[in-house]
Amino acid sequence: MTGADTGVDGMNDKKIEKKLVIAVFVVAVLAVSVFGLLLYAIVGAASRPSASGAGVVAAPVESLAYPELSTIYLSRPLGVFDYYGDEHIGLLGPGYFELVDLNGAWAQVLDDGGIQRQVYLNFWPSTRVLTEFFRGLPYDVSIYYTNIETGFTFGFRDNVTYTSASLNKASHALYVYHLAEIGATDLSRIHTIRSFDIRGGTGRIHRYPNRIGLQLTHLELLRYSVLYSDNTAFRVLYMHYQHYSPSYFEFMRGLGRDMGHMGEVRTRTVTAAQMGLLMRHIHNYIETETELALHFQESMLNSDVPIIMSDYPVAQKYGHWDGAFHDIGIIYAPSPYILVILTNMDRAAPFHLFEEISMFIQEFNNRYFVGGGE
Repeated sequence: MTGADTGVDGMNDKKIEKKLVIAVFVVAVLAVSVFGLLLYAIVGAASRPSASGAGVVAAPVESLAYPELSTIYLSRPLGVFDYYGDEHIGLLGPGYFELVDLNGAWAQVLDDGGIQRQVYLNFWPSTRVLTEFFRGLPYDVSIYYTNIETGFTFGFRDNVTYTSASLNKASHALYVYHLAEIGATDLSRIHTIRSFDIRGGTGRIHRYPNRIGLQLTHLELLRYSVLYSDNTAFRVLYMHYQHYSPSYFEFMRGLGRDMGHMGEVRTRTVTAAQMGLLMRHIHNYIETETELALHFQESMLNSDVPIIMSDYPVAQKYGHWDGAFHDIGIIYAPSPYILVILTNMDRAAPFHLFEEISMFIQEFNNRYFVGGGE
């Protein structure tokens, strides 16, 4: 009986051993499969260009024509050089290019004609041409320009102070829209225009024969203030919201860069850099695409006195006062940018100056951030 039991036990041991081998084999196959899937996902993710990043995304994709090459994606035009450190001789991009060699921030690529080019991946356009242009103008101006997608920024006399004129209507409108967005006010409320509301100067309300007793919602008053730079509408809004919390002063101070002084009924001084920051905040608000944000954008897009000129839509707010003639805008080019132009001129200032500046910046922006060529 003992010998028979031992034989049965041996057979059972062999069956168990066989099952263990099969189990180990199955586990190994599964592990290899999972690893393969993970590797495929990693390589696939690396080969797709990133939506962020201003310069370059490398994608290690094998080329059929040149097995030793990979593909590189340039998300904006970058400088082409003959030698390391020399002044760039051209631009290349945006788009996919065959990568021959990569050495730090320098890439050897093949252009569309199959010619090898040396590209600097950390390339930023020189501001020399901008500085020379503005120094050559026969007028004193202050400029702030920033490409929204890349953050490239140029300032010329951007910390010189000016009377704000009506630029504070844009900042106050942003404040009132903010109050409405957080539920602190209802812009559908109606205000009846009274005689002591009336202010002359720019705008339309004071020119209406039936202006006394005219009923307008706060949303309509905002439109008048921004689109027509209406002094009556602005005064009504300012007086109504002067005791709200947060106050206009607190709201503006929270935007940064000493913006709190914009919370006065008539701002004494502003700089181009401060107005550039304001326009960045306005742009960010418009990008939320709420109903009120789009209302604000529509008013700015249809300014009754367009000063900043462009081949693309411009959301802008101008300012006129004695010794002050300004405009601030968001230009919706293929690569959007912000432009601020401040001057100490009066209303007789030549509009062609603003057009000349606007189109020069547009050409620069297109060349270095859209791919408009040299």
